[in-house]
Amino acid sequence: MLKPPPERWGFLRLADRDHEGGGIAFNAGCQARTLPGDLGRLTASSIEAAVNPDDLHRPPTSLVCLENTVNRGGGSCYDQAGMQAIRKVCDRRGLRLHLTGQDCLTP
Repeated sequence: MLKPPPERWGFLRLADRDHEGGGIAFNAGCQARTLPGDLGRLTASSIEAAVNPDDLHRPPTSLVCLENTVNRGGGSCYDQAGMQAIRKVCDRRGLRLHLTGQDCLTP
């Protein structure tokens, strides 16, 4: 029996979902879902609440993608406590966590 592809998450206006079309599905074989956030930042509680149940009809949640600075959120960034809380949720739920660092050195 075929399994649904895994799912990855990011902020409501995740750049790679909005601007790269079907690239995620084609190249990685997974589905992207976005979550609302506070100025672009996800919270540990929003991630915890959005993890899909173990159900053949829904993609298994496997990856959380964060951007270190969110331009569409006014340049907001995560504080250390927020990141640690998200890391704990990911560890507890068996999710991988990816932090995009592309803007770290952007002038």
